[in-house]
Amino acid sequence: MKKLRFLQILNFWRLIPAYICICMASEEVKNVVIEELYHWKKCDKRNEVSRFDIFSGLMLERKEYRSLLQYRFNRGGGQNFC
Repeated sequence: MKKLRFLQILNFWRLIPAYICICMASEEVKNVVIEELYHWKKCDKRNEVSRFDIFSGLMLERKEYRSLLQYRFNRGGGQNFC
């Protein structure tokens, strides 16, 4: 857990814009992304509790999740992305 926190601090400047994009997305896109976030948490057997910790752990450790997130926003037509 300390390793994840250290990586979060070092990569904070990368994580915050992506997380803000999720928060500012339309309800439809946001709901899909959040459902997938918890699905990946379950599949990856992660122990994090807060949504940001789950998000940052997946963003930092899973390139598959990063690609899926980008696909979700691009599929939204661009207007839903930041």
